[in-house]
Amino acid sequence: PVDFQAMQYARIFGEGLFRLTLFALPTALIAFPLFKVGLPKTWTAFAAFSLSTFFGALVLTNINYMVGSLAIPLRNIEGIAYAKQNLMLFLSGLLVPFEMLPKGLGRALEVLPFAAVSHTPL
Repeated sequence: PVDFQAMQYARIFGEGLFRLTLFALPTALIAFPLFKVGLPKTWTAFAAFSLSTFFGALVLTNINYMVGSLAIPLRNIEGIAYAKQNLMLFLSGLLVPFEMLPKGLGRALEVLPFAAVSHTPL
């Protein structure tokens, strides 16, 4: 017997490594010199960024797993997946950065786990 959730984690992180290797690294090789983006100044900053990125991916994987689990009783989660994607864009700070929101709303969104997906690592 295989743990289904562990199998899904392995599949998703494998896809993530594939996307990192074939999409993110070539893009970074072009964008870093073009936009004069620098690497973290210290190894500690690089380690903190790497760790927060890993935990952000873990949060996103768990959210996707929970939404995907709804497919068993509902049989079709296309609408729910669409709503989840759009909510994640807003709640993670990708659509509108938290700094541009009203202070109370921005602070509230920073403490939710959705911020770990993109706002915290960046």
